[in-house]
Amino acid sequence: SQGKTPVVIVTGFLGAGKTTLMEHLLATRDGKLIGCVVNDFAAVNIDATLVHDAAERTSEGSSLHVVTLEDGCICCERSGDLLPCIEELFARKSRASDSRPFDVILIECTGLAEPSHLRRSLQSTSSPF
Repeated sequence: SQGKTPVVIVTGFLGAGKTTLMEHLLATRDGKLIGCVVNDFAAVNIDATLVHDAAERTSEGSSLHVVTLEDGCICCERSGDLLPCIEELFARKSRASDSRPFDVILIECTGLAEPSHLRRSLQSTSSPF
């Protein structure tokens, strides 16, 4: 519906190419404002580092806000970690005095995530996504 921010959930098994896809999307964003949530189940979020590196290789005029969830879980509805991460994206954008709406929010999940649970979590809220 109008006024809603599209959310893309990137999920798959370990080694499926999730981070490679995210790197490509971020490196070729062509001025789009992208919010990004990176969830890695490990204590050190290597995927988030790769995503940040890809973002640095982009053209000027584009913007990226990244929230990383290290050693946390957005795998299911019960964890409660997903929505606060997305709310933090909006808060960071606001603190940066960026009045543009997000063009898209990308969520990179661990290989353990169940996409249908994530979709339900997003649809069961009155947030702008």
